[in-house]
Amino acid sequence: MPREYAIMISFHRYVAFVGTIAASLLAPLNASASGAVNVQQFDGSTQSYEHVGMKLVGLTLFLSSPNHKDVLEIVTDACSYPGGVQRCLPYKTTLRRNGRTHAIELERGSVFVNMTSDIEHLPHSSQILAPQHVIVHLHTVRGTYIDAQGALDGVK
Repeated sequence: MPREYAIMISFHRYVAFVGTIAASLLAPLNASASGAVNVQQFDGSTQSYEHVGMKLVGLTLFLSSPNHKDVLEIVTDACSYPGGVQRCLPYKTTLRRNGRTHAIELERGSVFVNMTSDIEHLPHSSQILAPQHVIVHLHTVRGTYIDAQGALDGVK
């Protein structure tokens, strides 16, 4: 995965479900937690979303729309712990939108979680990760990039 660090530098992009996916990066959360998502479609168009809920349950990260109607579920595995940062690879990503579930095929990606009470640096990067925060970088097989970062609402 040598190109994943290029994704960390270019911090934008997500899935090309014809703009509908971009609006649906989301999961259950309280109003206290929030994050931001940047999506760059394969055609170059970019969307930004604020107040996205972020919740970690085991090795599954849920990103939810502010209205809790759309949920992006990222199941991870193959985790390592460089420093105080948990770095996992996504292996299954699904979008629940309008009562339907869509599988999202990924080319590559990383999910970084800081479970400590200290600020941590991402491995091989000058980028920092605040305590109880997450950073997500995904690249779909359709050429869309998604980057998300924010505070975790809950960790179970």
